[in-house]
Amino acid sequence: MINLCHQMKFQSFLLGLFFMFTSAASLSAQTNWGSTGLTTVSLTLTFEQQTLPLKDEFGKILTGDDADLTFTNSYTVTTLSNGNPIKSVSTNEVGGKWVAYKWGNAEIIRLLVESGSLQQKGRFPYVAGWSIYMIYDVEGRATGTVARHTDKTTIPINLALVWNAGVRAISAKTVVTDNTPLVGAQSRTETRSFTSVLKGPGTATVPYFDGNTLSLFGQYSGGGRVIPKIQGTGVNRVTTFVYTNNAQRLSTIVGGSEGFAIEGSISVAAGVIVDLDVFNAGSGN
Repeated sequence: MINLCHQMKFQSFLLGLFFMFTSAASLSAQTNWGSTGLTTVSLTLTFEQQTLPLKDEFGKILTGDDADLTFTNSYTVTTLSNGNPIKSVSTNEVGGKWVAYKWGNAEIIRLLVESGSLQQKGRFPYVAGWSIYMIYDVEGRATGTVARHTDKTTIPINLALVWNAGVRAISAKTVVTDNTPLVGAQSRTETRSFTSVLKGPGTATVPYFDGNTLSLFGQYSGGGRVIPKIQGTGVNRVTTFVYTNNAQRLSTIVGGSEGFAIEGSISVAAGVIVDLDVFNAGSGN
């Protein structure tokens, strides 16, 4: 299941500006331009673990199939004299410790391989060669998250980054130059630029065991810019303006529940412009 979207204050405003600086002809190019961002999940999960050997109601440690660890034990030991109780001692024990472990790209890939979502490639634990990418269309809108192998196998996965960022800065500029030579045809050239810097609250969901996901909250920072892609020459020249995200980061992450805490960050590298049809050609392979 693909579940990746970007939400932000003024999103319609940003997209409106984008279209204002993008001609209809430029969007008609055959190449399905978009961008990809290499994604790195770096989380530390801390949870409380039992430390006490499980005991019966008389304080005896259970063994065999009944052996286990617990957070609490409650038992009573009675001392007899000539068959009569002369002392009774009730004990309540509590014991636990914090255990931390890493949850990142390697752990997610291994989980997806073990669940059958990704193919076993190479040597056990079949993690080498896989990377995680977020995918964006020509307008910079997220359309999915994939695991991609070095052999170009591309599989959609359920990893979502959602943010609601206020616009800190926008810069836009268009320059149109008309050339009318004494001899020859008239020509026109255009240069356009658009950049944005964003910051605000964000959330993320990350795959976890048994089909569950981790729900995370943090501080989002990012932005983007418009980059022209030119195809053809002369009258066949077509320029497509591709909104490409800058490096993004969800930091100061917090999450978890009682007895369970999450911290860390999720980073997405600056977008790389690609032909999405070519990039996704290995989907499902």
